[in-house]
Amino acid sequence: PNPTATTARLTFAVKESEKATVVLYNTLGQRIATLYEGRPKSGEQVSLQLDTSTLGSGAYIVRLKAGGVLKTRKITVVK
Repeated sequence: PNPTATTARLTFAVKESEKATVVLYNTLGQRIATLYEGRPKSGEQVSLQLDTSTLGSGAYIVRLKAGGVLKTRKITVVK
């Protein structure tokens, strides 16, 4: 769910097997955590569980980079 208070589930898949990274940033652009770094198989769905209980309230950015593709999503944490 978004907004979330305790956990958030993130899923993604890539068309071709290539290096992928998922990174969590705060709104100042500071890296908070690397959530995933690896090479998923083509079409494989990767599911990540993000524990937001240690984060302060506010907006965060999740950025997926795989090959030449960059996707960005916003997550809001409320306490």
